[in-house]
Parts: sequence; structure tokens; C-alpha cells
Amino acid sequence: MGRVSQDLIRIKGGEEQGSKVSRLLFPEIRQTKKDWNLIDMRSNKIFLRISNSTRSLIRRIYYFFGLRKYESTETYKELIPAEITAGKFYALIGQIASQSDVETILEIGSSSGEGSTRALVEALRSKPQSIKQVHCLEVSKERHEKLASYLKVDSRFYPHRMSSVKASDFPPFEEIELFHSKGHTKISRIHIDTVKSWYKKDLQYLYDNPKLTPQSDRGNLITGIDWIKNIYRIPIFDFVIIDGGEFTGMAEYEYLQNSKYIALDDTNSFKNWQVREYLLQHKSYILVDEDIQERNGWAIFFNTLHKI
Repeated sequence: MGRVSQDLIRIKGGEEQGSKVSRLLFPEIRQTKKDWNLIDMRSNKIFLRISNSTRSLIRRIYYFFGLRKYESTETYKELIPAEITAGKFYALIGQIASQSDVETILEIGSSSGEGSTRALVEALRSKPQSIKQVHCLEVSKERHEKLASYLKVDSRFYPHRMSSVKASDFPPFEEIELFHSKGHTKISRIHIDTVKSWYKKDLQYLYDNPKLTPQSDRGNLITGIDWIKNIYRIPIFDFVIIDGGEFTGMAEYEYLQNSKYIALDDTNSFKNWQVREYLLQHKSYILVDEDIQERNGWAIFFNTLHKI
């Protein structure tokens, strides 16, 4: 689930100047919208006016240069292009999901269902009689609505509009500042004040939408992960895909320890950098496969305490 920074998007006038720039850079793409968006690339010095028909391409260019992946920064109302749409990670997700020893699956950050969710759907389509439960978590109302519409054809899929974590699970911003200063990943190329604004937006979204954080029978706030475990009686998931918010990967893992298979997207970002490092040193987990260069990196781990 990826999002381009809303802080990098400005609505501006001056249609003629911007359209000349976009036609120069993207002459092969026909622009069809009049409501042009102005994109500020990195330093507010380079502006490209683009239409909706070119937005996906611009995002991919942003991503290529490491400017794009930080999904917490975009308005939650916008439907965003899927990132996991092909390649080895996509194939492995489908392969693991279709295994007979995998019956319970949790995907965090399903967006509108066009990325890793589609890999799951396609893999299970060939096994209509298999006993599976696939739980998909997405916080955005608009994306969840599209996700639910897409998944209604298969009763084994359960789309939930819930947060995988509580607001109190977010790491202190000082931890993010320290990570940023070390230059481990592409997020260090972004000014720390911008990263802080993204962090605040993620937290504010939870505060503004309290129903995203469910309650236990005793009235205590719990995570969407624990709610699903309790309601569907799943002590340990067979397969989890952690691809939620930029700042919550480690918190999500802590609720999912001992899962049989763990797939991490964005291992070359704050999101899952620490989780990957931890699992590489874990005595029970072995690395199945990874590619730290593809997009923002991915990895898949298997818990050897489970039988295949």
C-alpha cells in the first residue's frame, strides 16, 4: 500500500505554463483533465503540471528516486495505484497462500485490493474448495469500500475497516528522528519536518476516526489484529503480510509473533527495516527470499517451529 505525499501536491493556477512542461516531459500521454495538479518534486523548485492520466506515471518516477513511498503522507480519501502487481514477491505471495498448510491469512494495508490482495485472490481462485480465511485490513473509508466490492465474489475473504494498531502503539517520534539521522533508507532523503508532518497525520486520522480502533468485551481499546483473532478464534496466523503505515511495522509484528509465514513489504524503509533486522537474527525464523532493491525492498520469513 503506497501513497505519494499530499505535502508534495499543490493546486495552482497558471495552466498554460504547467501544461507546456508536462507535454515536454510526457509527449506520449494525452492529457484529458482540466483540473491540473502541480507536483513539487523534493525542494519546491521543480513543478510539473499533470493530469489524472499521468499521475500514476509520476508516482512511479517519484518512487524510482526514493521520493514516493511514504504512504502516511497522502490524504486517506484518495485511491492509489497498487505497487505489488507483478514480480517475484507477487508470485511468492500467491504460492504461499495456495499451500495446503496455510489456512488463515492476514493482510495489513490492503488498500483498494489491486496489489497483494489480487495476488491472494488469483491464487485461491484455482482452489475454490480450499478452506481458507483471508482477513484484509484497511483504514481508508474510500479504499475499503472498493476493497469490499472487489472481494464480495469470494466468501473466504473478509475486508475489515480497522486499524492494525492503536495510537499508543506508534513509536515515539524521537525514535524516527534517530533512524532518519542514520541514513539507513530513502526516508532520510526527506526533510525531517516533512516526515514529522506525516507522522502527525497518521495519528490524527486515528483520533478523528475512533471506530477504527475496536473495543474488547470489557470495553478496552484493542487492535484490529487482536479483534480478528478473538472473533474468528485464530491464535496464530499461518501467513501475514505486513504492509501498513510507514511508522507501525514493528508494532504490527509484535501482535503477530510466531506466525508461520511473514511477508514484509518496504524493508528498505522505516516501516519494516527493524522487523527484517530482528527476524534475520531470530533463532526460529529463516529467510525464504528477499530483494532489498525492488521498490522499497521486501522479504519473506518462515517460522521453523511450524510444520510445512
